[in-house]
Amino acid sequence: MITTAKNQNELTQWAFNIIKRKAKFDLDKKYTFTSNVMVNQYIEDCSYAMTVSLKPSSPIHVHVAQSKLHRSFNEYSLNVLGSQCMDIGKVNSRNRQFMPFCFLAFDIEGTRHNGFDVMTTAPHGHGVIMFDTHTVFNFRKANARSRCEDGSYKIINPTRDIAKIELIPFCSIGGVKKYIHYSLKYAAKLKDNQINFRPYDFYPPTSVNYPFWKYLAGTALHSYELEPVGDEERDALEWLWNLDNPDSGVSRDLGHGGSAETVGHQAI
Repeated sequence: MITTAKNQNELTQWAFNIIKRKAKFDLDKKYTFTSNVMVNQYIEDCSYAMTVSLKPSSPIHVHVAQSKLHRSFNEYSLNVLGSQCMDIGKVNSRNRQFMPFCFLAFDIEGTRHNGFDVMTTAPHGHGVIMFDTHTVFNFRKANARSRCEDGSYKIINPTRDIAKIELIPFCSIGGVKKYIHYSLKYAAKLKDNQINFRPYDFYPPTSVNYPFWKYLAGTALHSYELEPVGDEERDALEWLWNLDNPDSGVSRDLGHGGSAETVGHQAI
């Protein structure tokens, strides 16, 4: 089963557009005018490259593994991550709208060498997490012990099924799109319904208390997206797989996690 560069690029553009529209949605609540520069800066300030690793298991089919990753991350997002981000320590109907917005794509071992299999012992996912400016400080405070000197995070055993969550801050909007493209390197190959259960998804799920989804359904694409990412850029991001030192061509797209406090919100 072979994926085309066009297919992966189209998926990348689709996911990237939705993330940009989420940033614009957040900014539109505060400002009467929102520019492309403001949208890009918001994403850079509040987003991280994310890798979610499930605990090792005996070989399982990728269809089952996709379901397990989705269920496990959804549980983490709703029951752990959301609570850490709120001043009151829990998610309710009033503050759910401030939950972090996440994109996660399914992956298995060996795909960085262009491998493809339908069985896995190490299912995991790559993607992007974007915090609301009202809650990012709460997250950093709650996970201070998991913060590394470079501003990244290694969160160990956050739930019974997740072994580790790694977050690396971005320092350029181009880095966000490149990492989405990297994240889709396996999911873009899944075209058969027997193995393509949930190769990628956004979190939190659709809810009346998460108004962005209603906003998204009623908006058209904007004209501020970037050009598609070429397949050759994937190799430049392989260091993120094992957190090795990046080369100069990639390191400019990632930065150090901020620590400034943000303005509070009465509903959080």
